[in-house]
Amino acid sequence: MKNALISTGYVYINDIRTEDEFLSVVQDVGKIVPQYDNQLVWSIKAEKRFENTYHSKNNKELMPHTECYEYNSLPPRYLALWCKEPGNEGEGFTWLSNLMPFFDMIPAGKKKELENIPLRYFSTAGLQEENIGKEAWHPFLSYAPDGTPLVRFSYTCMDYSALADFSDLRDELMTFINANAIKIAWKKNALLIWDNFRLVHSRSGYSNYNRELRRVWLVED
Repeated sequence: MKNALISTGYVYINDIRTEDEFLSVVQDVGKIVPQYDNQLVWSIKAEKRFENTYHSKNNKELMPHTECYEYNSLPPRYLALWCKEPGNEGEGFTWLSNLMPFFDMIPAGKKKELENIPLRYFSTAGLQEENIGKEAWHPFLSYAPDGTPLVRFSYTCMDYSALADFSDLRDELMTFINANAIKIAWKKNALLIWDNFRLVHSRSGYSNYNRELRRVWLVED
């Protein structure tokens, strides 16, 4: 799994039949750490009370983002989703896109700006409604202590205004993301793990409220 994550940034595995097996398998990649609510596993299942709130816990589209962009600390290196119930065919896709090639396409001066100007990041309205929201300031592109490039991005929950021509930059980013996105169609008991330092993820909407994914955050040991 580690080799696949290094080469492509993600791995998709079928037939992980129980949550215990899911939690065991992902620990070959990293250590499971607590999430927003201090629990190790987060259920992504639509709830009617969040129907009109931007939140992973509804059935609406989620725009591209990395995870934990609004944390002051280092984000989890990997995210893992296990499909407990896939919902209806043709809905609720997860999309992944590697942002690192984008930085090779832009002028050196623009890349330097993205590395040096702190931007404000804030939690989704749903997390704020649950009183577990956060806020932090970071450059768009930074580096982990070992020198690994690290991108923080949220289409909906970051303030670009400190950057010159910020609206053009966001348009360029979305064009790149849409052109390079990989579509993941969920099957029951499937497992998806990806590199949160370089891949953004998003979701298409769905109608089946029984759809449920289980998520963990992983840090490198």
